[in-house]
Amino acid sequence: MLTTKDNIDFKKVNKNLKRELSELGFNIQNQPCLNLLSRALGYKNYNTYLGLNQEVSNIQRESIREYLINETGDYLDFKDKEYLSEYKEIEKVVYLTEFNIYNVFVDKEVSSNGDRYFLQFKLKKDETKRVFFAPTYETFSLFVNPSIEEAHDDDDFDIKGIEKEHLKNSFRDTIKHIGQKLFYNKEIHNDLVDLMDAIYNDRKVLSSFIKQYPEKVLKDKYDSLAPAFYQ
Repeated sequence: MLTTKDNIDFKKVNKNLKRELSELGFNIQNQPCLNLLSRALGYKNYNTYLGLNQEVSNIQRESIREYLINETGDYLDFKDKEYLSEYKEIEKVVYLTEFNIYNVFVDKEVSSNGDRYFLQFKLKKDETKRVFFAPTYETFSLFVNPSIEEAHDDDDFDIKGIEKEHLKNSFRDTIKHIGQKLFYNKEIHNDLVDLMDAIYNDRKVLSSFIKQYPEKVLKDKYDSLAPAFYQ
């Protein structure tokens, strides 16, 4: 496999490649060209390249953190909220591995249609250990029940899509609702917008990653390591 410089401008190289191909009579769309360039470097596709070259991915990231903060600033008041000096690890989810800037866990959903096992992603550098993202459901989860101190159940955080054009109203409206709750303090809020900012850039990379873990593998992992209370 070929290696690239840490500061490579992959999209600029891709643009140059598209131009050269066009001059030779080959017209190719942007994403297929990115995949072609990645395969020339020895990777399966562009998402795999980004996943294995996080320093390159970081160069191309678009931060929406400030956007999210500004959209909700007028609706939040963190006075008299529940702050903790130390947050405990969540027992309900089972640690699986690490991937780039995330710790990856297995979670279990119990329903009348049968149990489901799925991945949850949490930032390594978070403060509360309470904010997760489940690609299977496209859902952010806040583990704050039955209390923020002894949490093991989550509240789903539905934003109707992570694309920026959908965030303006759905994220703001949801924050208006949960921002009134005592558990929703500044620490939780910061972890949430940090995770949303990361997921905004990494959705496709995570999609490729989760294909490595079929549900049977997740079930076996969960059943072998989860505390008996949650099995």
